[in-house]
Amino acid sequence: MNIDFTAITPVIEGIAQKLGVTVEYLWGIMVRQAYIDGISEIIWGGIFSILTIISIFIGKTFYKKATANGKIMDLYKLDAEGTVCCLSITIAIICIVFAAIVFTDGLKLFLNPEYKAFKDIVNQFKR
Repeated sequence: MNIDFTAITPVIEGIAQKLGVTVEYLWGIMVRQAYIDGISEIIWGGIFSILTIISIFIGKTFYKKATANGKIMDLYKLDAEGTVCCLSITIAIICIVFAAIVFTDGLKLFLNPEYKAFKDIVNQFKR
């Protein structure tokens, strides 16, 4: 990564001057935005977690219906209950993976918003 960090400072100062604010104020805005992004991703992680719980509940309910009266659920000859059971478990697996990814990314942003703000500035100069 060959970035001339001495070139970044005048650009940031120029942006702040054009906006009529100080560099410290501009930096504060970027850090607050990273913090807000972190909270947003944590909320999305929570939504995916709730979807996981709902899918597991639906899967268990339909599994009980599919195996009622001592019936064995045959994966090659699924009826409606068995199909819903398998589909809901598949959705639960997908949702828990998304929840883990989004939640951990959100937690990183929430705990260290300065890093994302710095990374955003550096990424502008990589292009």
